[in-house]
Amino acid sequence: MGHHLKKILILTHEAHPLDSQRYLVGLVAARWREWGIEVKELRGPDRFEDADLAVQHVNLTVVPREYVQFLDRYPVVVNRGAVDISKSRVSTNLVGPGDAYSGPVIVKTDRNFGGRPEEALRRQGHWLKQVGSRVLERWSRRFAPLTARTRTLKRYPIFPSLDAVPDAVFANPHLVVEKFLPEFHDGCYWLRTYVFLGDRHVGRCSSARQTPVKAANTVSSETIPVPDELHVARARLGFDYGKFDYVVHDGRIVLLDANRTPTYASVPPSDRVLTLARTLAEGVFSLADQATADADPSHAHPDRRRCA
Repeated sequence: MGHHLKKILILTHEAHPLDSQRYLVGLVAARWREWGIEVKELRGPDRFEDADLAVQHVNLTVVPREYVQFLDRYPVVVNRGAVDISKSRVSTNLVGPGDAYSGPVIVKTDRNFGGRPEEALRRQGHWLKQVGSRVLERWSRRFAPLTARTRTLKRYPIFPSLDAVPDAVFANPHLVVEKFLPEFHDGCYWLRTYVFLGDRHVGRCSSARQTPVKAANTVSSETIPVPDELHVARARLGFDYGKFDYVVHDGRIVLLDANRTPTYASVPPSDRVLTLARTLAEGVFSLADQATADADPSHAHPDRRRCA
């Protein structure tokens, strides 16, 4: 395979290196290595290394400024613009106590993944502080699940209306309230995903008899086309690589979550996941070619095409 990429750097947070979870980018990187590309992980922005392309893979809702500034030194950066994936930025369906909305709502953390990555960092330090913080959190979940001090949620509670949401939720800057707009038909809840890198992407739809739809409770899954609205949302949020969760509610696309550090479920990875990684891996060349074309249009590869 002909290409001009010799070295790719993956920048991770020092608290969330590639071997700390089953990150999909690890499987993608394995494919790059098969093609003779050197792939190097940097855990934190303390030491600069030359590379043709860098991947921003910081598993925090908002990328710290020092990471953003560090990546400014690279000519091509995957997800350079995807520095904030908070629900208040991603969602277009947030509601407040004064809004004229009478349907069910769901309470989420503004931070991604229940706010847990940031909370883990906040607790780092003396062991007694960590133990005390865990005890307080368990007490809070058991006796007062939603308070003005709640920072993390393991599950997102659903309420029949805005009036049923505790006042403490609206006073809490770490929580948001969103319209609950599920996709439900044929006796199942449905969740659609859009996984992408550059000009390569895969869409899937999974169903489960309970919400939320997870790998563990899925009863069916199939490959589907990706609607144009998702490509528009991706451009709005500055994503080059990641996974979007969405549903189709009353004929309308509803984006639920935007994740720039997607993971996979099973070990060893399934054949489907390995095929997905191989598909995505080729998308990095379109990003490199686009950067070259932006600098000098005469150097663009004639056979590279972005997906519509």
